[in-house]
Amino acid sequence: KISIIEYGFKKNFYNLNLINNEELNYFNPNDIYIGTVARLVPQKRIDLLIDSFSKVDAKYFENLKLVIVGKGILENQLKRLSNEKGVFDNIIWINYTENVIAHMKKWDLFCLTSEYEGFGLVLLEAISAGLPILAMDKSSIKKIIGPCGEVVKFGDCLTFSEKIVEILKNKNKYLNKNHLKNFDFKRNILKHSLIYKKKN
Repeated sequence: KISIIEYGFKKNFYNLNLINNEELNYFNPNDIYIGTVARLVPQKRIDLLIDSFSKVDAKYFENLKLVIVGKGILENQLKRLSNEKGVFDNIIWINYTENVIAHMKKWDLFCLTSEYEGFGLVLLEAISAGLPILAMDKSSIKKIIGPCGEVVKFGDCLTFSEKIVEILKNKNKYLNKNHLKNFDFKRNILKHSLIYKKKN
């Protein structure tokens, strides 16, 4: 018999008081930001995100920026791709931060284009930051997102770009922080405890 226990998420683990405001100088209140947090490795398929970003019709959002937080072996390759797609100047590359949620709070949409994922804790971080989510439909991502976003068939960059526009125009539809209760840390511990008690 298999038991499924949702990941435990502890919001107060993130101390936003420690943020150095200089870290947030990237962000202009007049711009619109979509962002991701991911290692720059094949699994994360950041190439699909860059391709989708390049397909967003500029008539909707002339001031749209993409934020990529992460580093990895594909960094130079992805930067070349963004240059080829004509969007390099509209991408902010951030190698590392210990203040992920503080950055997210400056964004308007979180995107994930991974080819496969484990649980994907970063999705709960995005929901906690008040962000709607758009992701490729892989693994358990759809269940984790729930009412807080949309999923698109993996690899469909055109639809992904169209969904970026749709979600940005209807952000409030996806702001459901109550969804985080399904991943409450104490609830997680209780479920584990009940399973162990049954086995004993």
